[in-house]
Amino acid sequence: MNSVQTNGGIHTKGISFRSDITGFNWSEVPTTLIEMGFMTNPEEDRNLSNPHYLRNLMTKLAEGIVTYRGQARA
Repeated sequence: MNSVQTNGGIHTKGISFRSDITGFNWSEVPTTLIEMGFMTNPEEDRNLSNPHYLRNLMTKLAEGIVTYRGQARA
C-alpha cells in the first residue's frame, strides 16, 4: 500500500481487517478483497473509466504484491 500512498493521483482509505464476510471466514488460505474505487462517487466513477488511471492502479497493485513477496521471503 505504500506505493499507492506515495502517488498523488490515487487516494486510499487504508487496510481494513474484516471478519463479517463469509468467503473470508470460511477460507483456509489467506484471502484479499481489493476495492479499487466507489462508483457512487462521480469523480472515482470517471477515473474508473480512464484506462490510464486503471493502468496506474494495476501497476501499483502489482508492485505492492512483488514487494510483499520479496519481504516475505527474506
